[in-house]
Amino acid sequence: FAGSLTNFWHPDLPPPYWWLPGDYELPASQALKVFYKYVKDGYGNVLPFDLVLRANLLPDGISDDCILYNWTKRSGPGNSGSFVEMDKREVRFRNPTQGGLYKFRLSVSVPGGTNHISEAWVLLPKAGGEVSDWLAGEVSNTVQRALAWKSAVEQVADAYGKDRRQFLETAWKQIASWDFDYQGVAGTPTPRYSFTDADRPANHVPDENIPGMQGKKGNGDWDEPSYATLEGVVVHRAKINNLMYAVWGRTLGYSPWMLKAGAYYNAISRQLWDDSSSQDAIEFGCDLYDAYTNGIDLSLLITRTRAKRLQSKDNASGLNDVNLWPDSLPVTSSTSFWIPTMPTNYEYLVEGTNTQVRGRLFQ
Repeated sequence: FAGSLTNFWHPDLPPPYWWLPGDYELPASQALKVFYKYVKDGYGNVLPFDLVLRANLLPDGISDDCILYNWTKRSGPGNSGSFVEMDKREVRFRNPTQGGLYKFRLSVSVPGGTNHISEAWVLLPKAGGEVSDWLAGEVSNTVQRALAWKSAVEQVADAYGKDRRQFLETAWKQIASWDFDYQGVAGTPTPRYSFTDADRPANHVPDENIPGMQGKKGNGDWDEPSYATLEGVVVHRAKINNLMYAVWGRTLGYSPWMLKAGAYYNAISRQLWDDSSSQDAIEFGCDLYDAYTNGIDLSLLITRTRAKRLQSKDNASGLNDVNLWPDSLPVTSSTSFWIPTMPTNYEYLVEGTNTQVRGRLFQ
């Protein structure tokens, strides 16, 4: 970080930055990024670590004898981390445990001389909040939505003289390919790593220019990264979507095998791979549906072990779930993901007769 600077712009906001008022042609935003995967153990617990902050004084060889240093944390998450010492040229900020943007300020003064103020910023990119309780309630909500949608589609089939079962299959194929997509972000994640189209300005940079998204324009959640915390494990919104897709499908009478095969075929038809975390999410949704219909407490199934199976493999396809810091703050019904109302008009649903699966990939 350059000396005598206290503003490094917007390292926590979605790229690019030229759309921010008055910020055209600003230098790149700057922060040291500490990704979660580098500071955790095999069980997902944060290991002790230090942030080392060092002032480089020019010219080289200048003595500390008459110089006063004062390091402070100007802003950042609550009581996360603390300075071991604050009055040396090199100091350590020990054991931050919460994701967020930390802004450290250094004041350097010489008695009878000048004072210099500089800053250094560190970003521990944070995922969305804890969705375990929300998920348990959403299974019940999804079953009720699916039953109401099924009833409405059957009435449409009757009105147009169609076989109920066949038209329901056509309608399901249509909404599963085009419409079934949970939206939004959960809680307050770091916007640079967790956002949707609705969270970006209208004149945002083309999706293919977003770091990590090259070549993936139009692939739904790939260019709308959004993450939540499930039992302390960071998971992509698409996995929550897969899970609820399975609950909806099981409510309509589809078997787990059929739902897995449908997601797999959807991926293959678009020359993409439906990996094990996607298939595990569908299996998890089926298990939650079965537990719900049998009156079993869903919290018994929503465990860290199951959540871990929904997390992408390290470095897989540019997803950031292994990099982000979990957030223990529970979301509420108004601060979590939401599903749009599924369409029920005949003219739209009949498009599901097209044999080519289209629309979003449930990754």
